[in-house]
Amino acid sequence: GVVPGPPTDLAVTEATKSYVVLSWKPPVQRGHEGVMYYVEKCLVGTDTWQRVNTGMPVKSPRFALFDLAEGKSYSFRVRSCNSAGVGESSEETGATTVGDRL
Repeated sequence: GVVPGPPTDLAVTEATKSYVVLSWKPPVQRGHEGVMYYVEKCLVGTDTWQRVNTGMPVKSPRFALFDLAEGKSYSFRVRSCNSAGVGESSEETGATTVGDRL
């Protein structure tokens, strides 16, 4: 199998006090099967990336994150996965401060 490439055009499409919505485009290189996604967040000022959807990868190229601390800034990135493995991460987003409205 072919490990999928990184998703592209990752963007924060919505940000409120209680959640952030991300959307992206599927990877060009994805093998012959469907691809799913893991979303990761990083508190700005740290180097620690944390997988948000640990239990189950998402099938849709759109994801809402809850449980973010208001007033804190985060960067986000996404990894594609299939039965061959987990691919490289997308480019990370710029810092998004929770509570900002886009």
